[in-house]
Amino acid sequence: MKLIISILLLSFLSISFSQKNIQNKDKKSNLIVNDTIKTKDSLVAPTNSISKNRNIVTIGSVEFGTKIDSIPVWKVDAAMNLIASMSNKFSYFPMEEKLNLIDSLRKSNIANPTKVIIDSLKINWIFNFKINKLQNILGVNLTALSLKDSTKSYTDNGFAYLNLRDSTKKSVYDISLTNAIQRAICKTLKDSTIYKDAIEDYKVYPYPTIVVGGLEFIENSNMAKWALFTDKQVTSYDVAESIWEETYKEDRFVAFDIESRDSLYTLFNMYGVENYDKPTPFEIKALNAFEVKYFITGTFERASPGAIIKLHICKLEPSGLKIVSTGKTELTEDNLTELRKQVKLATKKAIENFRKLNG
Repeated sequence: MKLIISILLLSFLSISFSQKNIQNKDKKSNLIVNDTIKTKDSLVAPTNSISKNRNIVTIGSVEFGTKIDSIPVWKVDAAMNLIASMSNKFSYFPMEEKLNLIDSLRKSNIANPTKVIIDSLKINWIFNFKINKLQNILGVNLTALSLKDSTKSYTDNGFAYLNLRDSTKKSVYDISLTNAIQRAICKTLKDSTIYKDAIEDYKVYPYPTIVVGGLEFIENSNMAKWALFTDKQVTSYDVAESIWEETYKEDRFVAFDIESRDSLYTLFNMYGVENYDKPTPFEIKALNAFEVKYFITGTFERASPGAIIKLHICKLEPSGLKIVSTGKTELTEDNLTELRKQVKLATKKAIENFRKLNG
């Protein structure tokens, strides 16, 4: 089962990488491969000092998926420089310095310059990255290889929402890329507090992913019809957007927006998932396979004096959904603006209750 999950997750973090991508040197930079350098990128990122009292990390390889806009490798290098400066866990040996030093050693006819650098600088870890996106969710897969103990290799993922666009509507990756790498490092090193004292944009934690699902619309034949229920296709989309907006604002999860959620479903050949139905077993199976951790669902039920909104934050488990937190509000009028307000309040309550249980 673990193998199946890993393969399906790879559909995001490496399927679209095209395993033949080694031939695409503009998209991939392998810095240590049989002591050869394969890169066309100009690495001009700033450097930082190396502390002898810390573990020293360098990048081994960076791969970009085909779903991602062109990112120069030096942006990953710059992100790692910044990340190392905000942590007392490790120092970072930049890619440009390494390339220049390797070149210098080669010109001096030094055999196996990569090994010489690793030994002389006492580099402890090699970080290999795979980076891709699913619509508005950026994913970083990190494999950390120990040079002290060749049996030690750790792999985990970090995610971030791409919330910035340039004037041409293309994603601006800088902060989100750094945040996703930070989360991958926190999870790989099993320390969620590494960046708790960082400056605001980089004060991140390895928050779990969450997907907003549909609310089941439940009418009452004994009560007057409401337009909100009659036009449930439009209403339910608005509800899902409102849940996502509040979840994003509360900053306790990496929340898939509706566009990213629907793109995830298409990987499993699911199209046109409605927001006014409870989740199907196929949705749950897809989310589990993708290693999504939490799911928001619930009910919008017509009841006196108007309607009751009940939202559940559920943990995704192999057996299905386990409710871990609930938020509840009431709606007293058939009004979309008021519905948005109450849905956001119910979402806020559910997340507050989640925090009480999980921090």
